[in-house]
Amino acid sequence: MATLKQWTLGCGLGCGLILVLGIGGCVGFSAWTLTPFGDAERARDALEERLGGMESFTPPPTGEVPAGRLAAFLRVQEAMQPTCAGLEELTKRFEKMDAMSAEAAEAEKRGEDPPVFGILKEALGLTGSVFGIAEELGSLLASRNEALLAEEMSLDEYTYIHLVAYHEERSSPSVTKGPFAEDLAIPRRARFALADMFDRQRAVLEPGDFATALENEGQLLREERRELLFEEGLPPAIAASLESERERLASLYCAAAAGVVLSRAERRAAGTSITLD
Repeated sequence: MATLKQWTLGCGLGCGLILVLGIGGCVGFSAWTLTPFGDAERARDALEERLGGMESFTPPPTGEVPAGRLAAFLRVQEAMQPTCAGLEELTKRFEKMDAMSAEAAEAEKRGEDPPVFGILKEALGLTGSVFGIAEELGSLLASRNEALLAEEMSLDEYTYIHLVAYHEERSSPSVTKGPFAEDLAIPRRARFALADMFDRQRAVLEPGDFATALENEGQLLREERRELLFEEGLPPAIAASLESERERLASLYCAAAAGVVLSRAERRAAGTSITLD
């Protein structure tokens, strides 16, 4: 039996909504709903014009996050909180529907009639919310890009800090969950950008364990889908640089958007769909 989340998305498809969530996916929608993605693109273009593109950031030789840049990252996270709250509320509704779906499946196994009325009532209510998903995601990425511009932080620098700062959260299913957190693979764009960062970082290091770890990370990023950097655990220098703000970082983690927050959104030529990568 499909989950109610799947049912709702299918209903949306039947009503003319095309919604495929996940990194590398696309979201087809009416042009007015994608307006926030236009705002996100304009802020991103201004950011790249000011700070440069793929080679605009290289981590410090030991990988630590300087205190000033960590503070800037936290301000970017704060800027996304209003939109994150809306996505988290939607996540709760998806979770409720999944629970109802599981209950209905168990009722069928027992030969009982599932609570059809309750299922349909909840599903129809969530179907309406689905139509606002693209607008919410566009607003999230617009607020992120505008905050990055204000902090003069490139998307590559944000990606690096996010992945090391939220290493534990991204590896914990109990913390990271929801319809927008199901595919936590690092986006393809980010994987190759990170691998190039590590090459530049390694070029200034003496041979040693950390240089070898960076070489291995770069190779794995180019060859595989990955959800985490340093899967065996953060190097000590990186972990130590984050420790003073650990509580604040945790409070600003947007689990509901973990699968898309590192994306670089592009609207397609027709203006009625976007690609997340």
